[in-house]
Amino acid sequence: MIRRRPEVWARWLATPVVVLTAGGVDAQESKFFRTHDGSSFLLVKVDSRVVHWINLQPARIADQPEGLPGLAVAVGRASLSGGATERAGEGPPLRWEKALRRAPSTGAEFVEAHGYLGVAVTFPNGSIPLVAELLRVRTQRAELAGIEPFATEAIRARRERLLRTPHLGMLRRLLGSIKGGEAFLPGLTSATDKVTQARALELYRNTYSTNRALNVITGGFDIQATEEVLRRIYSVASRAAEPQSESTPVAPRVRAPEPAAPPDRSDTLLLACPLPTQRDPVTLATIDLLVEYLAGDADGFLPDRLRAAGHPRVEVAIRAPFPEPGGYLVVEVTDPGSKLDSSSKLVTALAGALDDVAKGPADAIRLSRAATAARAARTQFLHDPRGLAVLLAHQWARSGSVPSGDLAIEARVTPVAFQALASEVLATATRTLILPELR
Repeated sequence: MIRRRPEVWARWLATPVVVLTAGGVDAQESKFFRTHDGSSFLLVKVDSRVVHWINLQPARIADQPEGLPGLAVAVGRASLSGGATERAGEGPPLRWEKALRRAPSTGAEFVEAHGYLGVAVTFPNGSIPLVAELLRVRTQRAELAGIEPFATEAIRARRERLLRTPHLGMLRRLLGSIKGGEAFLPGLTSATDKVTQARALELYRNTYSTNRALNVITGGFDIQATEEVLRRIYSVASRAAEPQSESTPVAPRVRAPEPAAPPDRSDTLLLACPLPTQRDPVTLATIDLLVEYLAGDADGFLPDRLRAAGHPRVEVAIRAPFPEPGGYLVVEVTDPGSKLDSSSKLVTALAGALDDVAKGPADAIRLSRAATAARAARTQFLHDPRGLAVLLAHQWARSGSVPSGDLAIEARVTPVAFQALASEVLATATRTLILPELR
């Protein structure tokens, strides 16, 4: 988490979070604060009769239990329908999501974003106190009754999706060959252990806690009154969820063989470049511009150059960041029907194209198109309060700092800054090339 200096907070609190062009959602007032239990809240007042609340907790791949990758997602989904009581303990026990719908609300939507997991809820302005109670209760009293079959099925479905991941074997070899990549290999492996309620509860205690939460709330509410309500409800330090039985044993680990990844495609290669460790909004916006510049559309720089070099059917895609923020920019290049090795002309052409971008200067027209595409990707969220909440939550989770000022961050990226980052990221000495292994 990037921590701001107090004077920066004071200056930020004196201005609206968002400055939008006509046709977007106007943020009339905003405020960031932390409650006594450690929860972080960003309130944004907009012209709306409903409230959109996004609650996120960090859940990095490297923090998942060994042998059960994907369990954090399964447990989070299971908690939406388990273990809470209506109005913070008054009345008969109800399934949590059922209680939430009675708030009333649209129910909870599970959210995954940039190494964070959580829920998104939409409800009338007058339901803020009840929804706040229910969200707090979910983090403290999740029973997760019957979690074993639910989580086992969720992890089985994840395994099937994983085995359909394009270039899975190459991605695994990539993580195994780059510095620090081993910590993220569980994200590309299947579960080999048995799910038990004890392990699920242990993970839940470690992941879903109010004092780790980021909360973005947009709606037509009074900022001061809402802050007072939230400070009252979240005034008690988070209490870890307790197992239903103190004697619940943790089952011995039962290993199952990891399924083999599908064979590599002979016509595809991967090339990875380390991204900067800084996660400030301008650096992240510059990375987005670089991705758009290289391969943002059919006439991106890399497809153009590789086709001109004699590969008319070449396809280029980029993963960034991979596997999580602060990771790598991974270029995937496919030349349909070819058989690639280290001596292939495509390998030489790709290296030359990346060298040219690293040396600069960038093509001004192409860079302008990349900025326009990045702006369009952002503004699609700004037509309604829910989209604004989603954009703010994603930016907060991705950067580790509370969104502030004008969200049109790409406008603050100068050609000089773009070139400096391109030269750093695409430097020849830091590239890692992964070629297909033919069986």
